[in-house]
Parts: sequence; structure tokens; C-alpha cells
Amino acid sequence: MGLLRRNGVKSPKIKGPIRPKIEEAIMILTQQQNALNIKLSRIRHYDRALFEKVVQYYQNRDIRRAKIYANELSELRKLIKAMTAASLMLEQIATRLRTLKEYGDFASNLSIAKSSLELVCGSVPTMMSESGESFSRLSEIMEELMVNTSSTEADAGGVAAMEGSEEILREAQTRAEAELDRTLPKIPELDKPLKGGFRERDGEWGGLV
Repeated sequence: MGLLRRNGVKSPKIKGPIRPKIEEAIMILTQQQNALNIKLSRIRHYDRALFEKVVQYYQNRDIRRAKIYANELSELRKLIKAMTAASLMLEQIATRLRTLKEYGDFASNLSIAKSSLELVCGSVPTMMSESGESFSRLSEIMEELMVNTSSTEADAGGVAAMEGSEEILREAQTRAEAELDRTLPKIPELDKPLKGGFRERDGEWGGLV
């Protein structure tokens, strides 16, 4: 599409009103976020089971097995953080599109939404293989919207759009990190000598009993 414009050839207009396209994109984003959150909820239950294994073996002085489960739990936490950030990004992209639908601020919102979507298009289908087709459709819709809005104005803000999408990503990652710290108990420090049992306190394990 960019090559056609550089050669002075206008991209063909996609037929049909813009509003239904935006609404379809918002619907797909919402469906994918809900599906991601359902899967995330199941993984969090698995996180809890692994955490209990770590504590169980730690209390039984079986540090070798405790470390095996702690390492697995650490990797699972990375996945939970990535999925939480992706879910938040999908929500933020949908919010941008709702703003676009209501106020028609194409230059700032459409470009940022498209750039943000590109950032998550690679990660979410990896987490949920069944979402690949939906994200392909989302990409098609965004391209159609860019064409329909004669997006030379939007394309001119490409750098700003990328900066805006990266800001959305940073915000999502920060919120995901805070959510992890708030809702998941910290993994016990297994290299410290254990002189007694541990009790759960304020969402983490600490305090000898």
C-alpha cells in the first residue's frame, strides 16, 4: 500500500461504511481478550498448584524437588505476565477504536491502534493457536480502514503512531507486573536455610512459625 502511494498510484477504496468495520474489529478484540482471560484463569490455578508444591517440599526439607517446581513456577510466571500484558493491550486497542468510532480522530487513533495490534499479533496467536484466524481478520480490517480513510494523513504520523503503540505496550507491561505482584504469592527464597515452617501472610510466604 505504501509502495503504491510512493509511485503516485492511489490505493483502491474498500466498499462499505467504516463504522461496521470498526465495530467488527472491537467485537473480535473483545472476544479474543475474553478467551485470553479464560485461559489465563486456568493457568493461574496451575500456578497455585505449583506454588503449593514448592512450599510443601520446602517445608519437608526436600530442597532439590522444591527448586524443580520453583523453576517451573518461575517460567509460568513469565507466561502469566506476557498474557496479562497482551490482554491489557487488546483492551487498550479496543478503547482506541471506540474513541475512533465516536469521534473520528483517525490520524491519531487508527494509526496507533494498527501499530499496537502489530505488536500483539505475533504473541497472542502463539499463546492461543486458535486465535490466528481472528487476528488475520483484524489485520485485514485495519488495512481496509486505513484505505477507506484515505490514510495519507494517518501514514504521515507513522513515527508518532509507533511511539504511541510502544507507550501502550510499556503501560500494559507495567500494569501486568503490578497485577502479578498484587495477586500472586512470591516464590520462597530456597537458598536460605529453613529453621521452621512458613505461614502464608499478605499474599506471600514469610514468617517462621
